[in-house]
Amino acid sequence: MCKPPSLRVWSSLVFVLATGCLPDLGGWTVAPVGPDGAIVPPEGSCAPPVTCGECALPWLLASVEDLGESCGGQVWRWSLTGPDDDFCACAPLDAGGVIPRLPFAVGFVPPETVVVAAENQQVVAINANTDTALWSEPYSWQPVDVFAIEDMSGRLMVGVAGSNRGGDVQSVAFYDAAVGGAPIERAANGDLPIGLGIAGITQSPLDRRWFRALKSNDWAAADVNPWTNERFSTPTHTEGRDGFFLHTIHASYDGRFHRTVWTGERSDLPDRPSGVYRLALGDDTGDNRVPLSERCREFPDGLGYDVTCEYLHAVADPSLNTSSIAVCSHGSGERRLVRVQSFGDCYTIVEQSEVYERARISGLAIAQTSFWP
Repeated sequence: MCKPPSLRVWSSLVFVLATGCLPDLGGWTVAPVGPDGAIVPPEGSCAPPVTCGECALPWLLASVEDLGESCGGQVWRWSLTGPDDDFCACAPLDAGGVIPRLPFAVGFVPPETVVVAAENQQVVAINANTDTALWSEPYSWQPVDVFAIEDMSGRLMVGVAGSNRGGDVQSVAFYDAAVGGAPIERAANGDLPIGLGIAGITQSPLDRRWFRALKSNDWAAADVNPWTNERFSTPTHTEGRDGFFLHTIHASYDGRFHRTVWTGERSDLPDRPSGVYRLALGDDTGDNRVPLSERCREFPDGLGYDVTCEYLHAVADPSLNTSSIAVCSHGSGERRLVRVQSFGDCYTIVEQSEVYERARISGLAIAQTSFWP
């Protein structure tokens, strides 16, 4: 009588020759494998295969536009629980199909609200635990950034920075994170002490009533209280910008480090290489100069990285202080998410076309229990 095979991995041919029996393959399926050895999601999938048993915070969030009208707008999620490749994919969010097809920016308001903004369409707040829409409001700008903030009374708000298509931030709208409603709108050049030339806005890791802004022709970061119209020069984050042209900004506090991450170019080098710039300080004082850029040079196995990246957006890695997570654009419009280590080691999280061909990753956010001390 044939016995079932042991848990030791044997060649099926050897097993057949030795026992005269076919191995029991019940419960096993054959998954297609791509050219790089990655498992290819089944045809018709719209998000990376779920690999998390429990989707624990913190999360990496990616707003994903559907250029082919097959899957609709989504937010892809990963649970970040440790260094290297110790993270897993959670179920995506689409709020029951309420998310517009082209969500451009995404943000998170603790403890459970994911917010997306789509150009000339809507701002949608989602209960991430139930994947249901909390509220939806019309939006008439090109969204640049979505960030968490509180008003002076302690009410949780969500800020949405908007621009004319391809331009600098012109307007910042503040919505009640719980109920939405008519926003409090502030003009960048007039109502707020920031003027024109604002490339990006994020939450400030120092105070939950402030935001942190990047001004491409002036300062790398400045903290602003939009309720009192004050701009704070400490910390400056404005020195040492010569040779850098910065495009995006993200900031957070992880309970130990105040982190600010930019993407941009080294304008002091002839080929103007794209890079990620990461600053992590225990008290956010002292040397606040923008550091030298980091970029993908090799895989963890030491082999040279297979593409040259233009970094479109980056966020602080909440689980590893020596890395950031970025959108890498390469080839003819292909995008992937990468974990960029300070020493040039890069781990590919997902390649968008390996999920479905007409997906486009547009923006990133981090979801954590709090962004502030």
